[in-house]
Amino acid sequence: MMTHAQLKQFIAEAVLLLILGAAMVIGSYFVSQDNANKRVQNEYHAKFDIVLDSYSYEKVKSKALNDFPEIKGVYIGFNAAGSPEGYVIDLTVKSPEGQDLGILVALDYESTRIVGLSLTQASGDNAYVISDEVMDQIKDRMIGRQIPLAFLTEDSSDDDDSENITVPGLNDGVYYAQRLYDDRNKYIDYVEMEVENGVITKIKWDAFCTDRTNKDRSEASLRGAYEISGLDWATQSYTLCHALLECQDPRHYRYRCGRYM
Repeated sequence: MMTHAQLKQFIAEAVLLLILGAAMVIGSYFVSQDNANKRVQNEYHAKFDIVLDSYSYEKVKSKALNDFPEIKGVYIGFNAAGSPEGYVIDLTVKSPEGQDLGILVALDYESTRIVGLSLTQASGDNAYVISDEVMDQIKDRMIGRQIPLAFLTEDSSDDDDSENITVPGLNDGVYYAQRLYDDRNKYIDYVEMEVENGVITKIKWDAFCTDRTNKDRSEASLRGAYEISGLDWATQSYTLCHALLECQDPRHYRYRCGRYM
């Protein structure tokens, strides 16, 4: 028959074994998860580094992508500090002959300019193949171009969240618009606006030059390469954008802010 001391020792050993067993199970789970994440990241690096060399990648989960069957996936690339630095879009488009053409497009996170372009490995009888020479020509024409994107905030509930909109008509998201053609100085104006919780939190008005040897208009104006009457163009652009942040309503911008675009 066990003594009281032996019973206490037996219970303590049983509890210790139980804790150790649970720790081993939990530890194995996290090791397994870590290995799985490493495998996924290794796959991403092997595929995406050629267009966007990031520290890590994360796949974007959005119902909106279901409407675009040619988009196989959209990924965000992060640097070592965890800050986003670009997007990678995995596409499969059709050639004029109806063949499948796999392509990766990398965009800069802030400017949404194309920074990388590459073909994915063709496979199957219906795969379309482009020569390296033709691909280089495509890159020369596409790298550096800015393309319009809008990222909308998705609501997981079916409830009407219109009460959360501070300014009527301003839905959360990042919106971008640009001129179709360049002006006489070869600049194409663009505006990017970010709305969060129904409030305009960021607005940028600038212009990029179709001659890639030139800087954006704001930077060119600060360096004296682009001149207009009055204050430099970068200061005027900043003043106008700041005024819009104050009045918060693009529809009545001219009257409420007292300034004109």
